[in-house]
Amino acid sequence: MLKASQILVRGIALVASVAALCACGQRGPLYLPNDASAPKGTATAPAQPPTRPQ
Repeated sequence: MLKASQILVRGIALVASVAALCACGQRGPLYLPNDASAPKGTATAPAQPPTRPQ
């Protein structure tokens, strides 16, 4: 039978693991755009797709 402390530790470990896995797919620099001319709430595509190193 699991004790309350074991359940708490396993629950925290599960939540931390899920949070870490959700963040794994995020790429690129984290910054706030300071371009005032771009409308907020819309995404823009890059001019050309990035090239892969050979």
